[in-house]
Amino acid sequence: MKSKSKIYNFVVVLKHKNKKAVRLTGLLLAALAIFLFLYRSFQEDGSMINLIPLSVLLILFIWAVNQFRKKEKVHFFLLMLITGFGLIAIHPFQWVGLIYLLMAVLERYALLSPEIGFSRDHIRFNGWPEKKYAWSEFSNIMLKDGILTMDFRNNKLFQKETDDAVDPDYDGTEDEFNQFCREQLAL
Repeated sequence: MKSKSKIYNFVVVLKHKNKKAVRLTGLLLAALAIFLFLYRSFQEDGSMINLIPLSVLLILFIWAVNQFRKKEKVHFFLLMLITGFGLIAIHPFQWVGLIYLLMAVLERYALLSPEIGFSRDHIRFNGWPEKKYAWSEFSNIMLKDGILTMDFRNNKLFQKETDDAVDPDYDGTEDEFNQFCREQLAL
């Protein structure tokens, strides 16, 4: 995790349990886009030019379905972008096109894995908006058996499962992390 050229001593990546739901939503929105282009192409005042983005969307949709079945990463940014600009050009679906453009931008943030950066100065949770905490706000922080537990001084408890598979280059151990946290909390 980096922030303004700041490198953290430890970065803990948390499990992201909503990725499948985000990808299913992307598939449903893609199917809706295909229907809208197909519907508009065969209307009396419709244009056969709509078949061009429709064919591109069909190719991207088939590729996305295959990736989803293989349980590989699927991103819908390009599909949503093409759909958004295509629908903006089609009457009466301009407002739907704006929604697709917004979804294209938001997909990146929806698929980000939650990370917590631990430096000597502070602890930062990524996300929108980012949250920054001082070490003095915690009474205990511990990582054990893939579970991160953060005990705030105001009796709030944060406990999440970590995702070690995200960063295979990481060399730190739970003991090193726990020792680092004990040292920072003791200051």
